[in-house]
Amino acid sequence: VIEDMLTDKRPLDFAESVFAVENCMYDGQLNHSAYLAEIERIASGVQRMALSPAVSAPTPDVALNYAIYLFYTQPCPLNNYHPFEYDKMSLIEDVGLTGGMVTNLLKTGMGTCHSLPYLYKIIADRVGAKAYIALAPLHLYIRHQDAEGKRNQSRRLRQEAFSQRETKELTVPQGSSQQAEQQVIAPYSPLSVIAPRPVLVVLVQAIDRIGAEAAQRH
Repeated sequence: VIEDMLTDKRPLDFAESVFAVENCMYDGQLNHSAYLAEIERIASGVQRMALSPAVSAPTPDVALNYAIYLFYTQPCPLNNYHPFEYDKMSLIEDVGLTGGMVTNLLKTGMGTCHSLPYLYKIIADRVGAKAYIALAPLHLYIRHQDAEGKRNQSRRLRQEAFSQRETKELTVPQGSSQQAEQQVIAPYSPLSVIAPRPVLVVLVQAIDRIGAEAAQRH
């Protein structure tokens, strides 16, 4: 899958690339349909949230990024009132490669500086928001451009998951019925840029590492 993307035999798709890598760790046992269905569920909710008048963002793109940010950090129906948390145990224990997987994040609501930015990018791609993964030593970030075209670096997602913020009420339109739900949100925090192809290269390197570790076990 990833090699086909890198050689332009199929369109770039970060969600599919991530799944391909993680599925290798589970010997092909992950549920591809359930994975995509959960991503689409989140993406649809983020799009509805971005339409709320309470999301006072200057552009549609900023509104979409803000909505993803809210989904990550604030209790709301979309996350079953349980924002994502940083997996603190991964800092002090060897939880293996599965601890940093997007599929594990979707299942447990606990993530790392690997899985949290990856899922953010996946959701952003699905809703058409311009957000990118920025690489740093032993860390990943999400970045996007603000309404003035400036490239703003986000705080670490794990810091966002831990911090407390002043909240306000948010009304979210629900599909064509326009029914509203009340949610608690925080003020917008700008995020911003590398192309997806280098990230796919990183995924290929991850597959190589997985293969090497498997060879050592045998």
